[in-house]
Formats: sequence, C-alpha cells, structure tokens
Amino acid sequence: MSSDELRFYRELGCFETFNAFPNGRHFQPVPESWHVIVTDIAGSTDAIEQGHYKFVNLVGAASVSVSHKAIQEDFPYIFGGDGATLLIPDAHTPAVIEALCGLRNLARDQFKMELRVGCIPVKDILSWGATLEVAKYALGKSKSLAIFRGDGLTVAENRIKSEPEIYGLDRSDAPYTLLDGLSCNWQLIRNTRGCTLAMIVRARHDDPATYHAIFGALDKIFHGTPERANPVTLERLQLKSFGAIASQSLRTSPRWFSADFWQRIVEAFSMTITKYIPLKGLGTHRRGRLAGYIASMRTHTDYQKFDGTLRMLLDCSTDQSNAIQEYLESLYQSGSIFYGTHESENTLMTCYVTRLDPGEHVHFVDGDKGGYALAAKRLKQ
Repeated sequence: MSSDELRFYRELGCFETFNAFPNGRHFQPVPESWHVIVTDIAGSTDAIEQGHYKFVNLVGAASVSVSHKAIQEDFPYIFGGDGATLLIPDAHTPAVIEALCGLRNLARDQFKMELRVGCIPVKDILSWGATLEVAKYALGKSKSLAIFRGDGLTVAENRIKSEPEIYGLDRSDAPYTLLDGLSCNWQLIRNTRGCTLAMIVRARHDDPATYHAIFGALDKIFHGTPERANPVTLERLQLKSFGAIASQSLRTSPRWFSADFWQRIVEAFSMTITKYIPLKGLGTHRRGRLAGYIASMRTHTDYQKFDGTLRMLLDCSTDQSNAIQEYLESLYQSGSIFYGTHESENTLMTCYVTRLDPGEHVHFVDGDKGGYALAAKRLKQ
C-alpha cells in the first residue's frame, strides 16, 4: 500500500554520510497535516536498574515495528532506547494509534511496563513558534533512516509529557498488537576496544558549526576512521540458544502456543540450525541468503542519529572514551553544548526484519544496562 502523503518522505533528499547533515541542504519542512507521536516507558530508569533493560529496549523498538506494520511503508522515526518518536501522515494516524495502544496493552500485561503514548498535530507545534524539518541519511545502497532538525520534536515531547490529559492516548480496549518481525535473538555484543560509550549532545544555540566541530574531533580521536566505532562487530555476533529465544517468545506472544508463538519458534529453530545445516531458501550463517543478511547487519544499524539532539553509540578504548568526554566537557564549559554519557561493556541489539534482503531490515542498538536512558539522566544542562 503506497500513500500519496508518504510520497513526501520517499522523495526526500538523502545525505550520503551521517556527518554531512550539518550542511542542511536536504532538510524539508514536515507537512502541517502530519502528526508527531511519542512513546516512552514510564519509570524506565528504575526498570533498567532492576535489570529489565532488554525488555525496555524491546518494547521501545516495538513502537516502530507495529507502526510500520500498520502503514506497510517506510516513514520517519527515531528510536530512543525506551521509546520512539514517529512522524505520521494524517491518513495513517488512526491505524498507528490503534497499533500503539494495542502495544501499550501488551506491554502492560506481558512485561508489567507502562508504555505511554501521546499524539500532537504538527500544525499545533508550528503555531507555537517551533520548527520541524526532516531529511534522510543513507545506511547503505538500499536503506536510509530519518534525521530531523529544529526544536519541534523537543516541544512535542515536553507538551505530551506535561499535558497527558490533552495529548495522551489510552485505549484499554485496543487488541494486542503482535510483534511480527521484531526480535532480540543475538547475545550482547562485546566491545572490541574497551567500552561502549553512549553519548547525547545538544547544541545550546542550534549551531551547525558545533556539530561540525564534534565530528572533526571524533575523526581525530578515531584516527580518520570514525565509522570503525560502529559497535556491531560481525565477528562478535553470537546467536542466543534456542531455549533462550523460545523463552523470549513466550513473553512476546500474547497467548502461549498461539500461531504467533509457533511462528517465532520455527524462526528460532531455523536461525539456530542454520549455524550448521543449510536450509532451502536460507543457506547457512556463512553461505547463501542468510549469510548475506548477517553480513549487512553492521551497515543497517542506527548507532548514530539526530533529532535536534545528536545520539551516538561508539565502540572505543578507555583512552578514546576519556578523550571524547573531556572534549564534550570543554564544549559544555564554554557554553556550546549540553551533554550526557554512559559507559557499558556491551551493545544490546534489537532487530526488525521484514525480509532478509538488503534494505528490508534495521537493527536498533543501545548500550546495555542503561545506554541512552542513563546518558539522558546524566545530561548536563
């Protein structure tokens, strides 16, 4: 199903590299008829500190997957660890709200988490004097993700959280939404250099030169190859055991031994057995279609993103992490930025796969045991 309203997003210009976005040439105003939908898990920091960070990330990423299923087409969004921000055309908004309220009910009953859902029209955001623009950046030849500019998303999030009686959505009668295509089948990805650094940076004066300077500093710290800081290292990918995947399936399926449950079990069995034995149409982890999918996972991750705030997850040495944080502190002391960081040992990856082909999957990453959520808690303002 193709939407005329989504033609705007399909035809947007695309930055070939992420660090080119400060030049601004591809950004376009978001149509006034669209809506901003924000999801987040209430008390996510407490849940993370109690060891439930994997489920926090899974439910947060599900905001994207269930909305994509409702629309059946790419749309602009950004994953924030414990939730997501979505930009949805007016014609698709009712279906997305229905899906997200169903997810809210599933999260409440299966994970004992409160997923908050709020919606606000773009025209209202603009009427308050905020700006909101969107572009895309290429993950590879066949996949791109949205990138945003302006203070519109921050304004929307603050309004939704401060006035839930106006913008909050709570449909307790919405049927459970199935998490088709969403999984956490891979073990935590161990860093290769010393630590995994989650960093959140916001320029105080929305100055593109600030982000240019940050990318220049990262280029120097990583000796001209900052892309090597991508924390998804293929050599360190290890599939979870079949038992662990099956146990997870019991949590994500609303009814045990339902068709959805058995579909997940079959998928888990196929992923496990193809480590050693080829299956028709899939091959193995080393050869064939499945091998091609695994090889492309690194380039299909969202380890760097921007929505008015720069978010990056980096595999770095202790010295590199210290150098990054010292540089950010110097910018903070000079009045240029606000920032927060969190170090962990591993990367948590949640996968959304519609097909194994290039461009048909995306992998949401966060630092384990807190990542972006704890970096945001430590944001210096």
